Amino acid sequence: MRREVSGEPPSHKNAASIGSHSERELERDHEDHQGEWAREEQQVMIFFLLMQHFQVLSLRQMMIREQDRTIDSIAGTLSTLAQQAGLMGREIGEQVEYVSIFTCDPK
Repeated sequence: MRREVSGEPPSHKNAASIGSHSERELERDHEDHQGEWAREEQQVMIFFLLMQHFQVLSLRQMMIREQDRTIDSIAGTLSTLAQQAGLMGREIGEQVEYVSIFTCDPK
């Protein structure tokens, strides 16, 4: 401070320490920006991973709904086939009765 008041030029040591101080601040600012960038990048990655996860869940839910519809359709078809098989069984029973009536020996 006395040198500044007396008009003497600042020593190189003080100028170097001021310069290195500024460099340290710049490095610290740079590191802060890099850290902030890394945090933002992580947040974006997390966001995209969550979006992918929700898309996968949505696709799975759509597939499950489609499978449910298919299973319901198959169940309806099986029910119809069971009804038809029952009718065929009754008709065959009636046909067996008719055949036995007409093929009996009249002795």
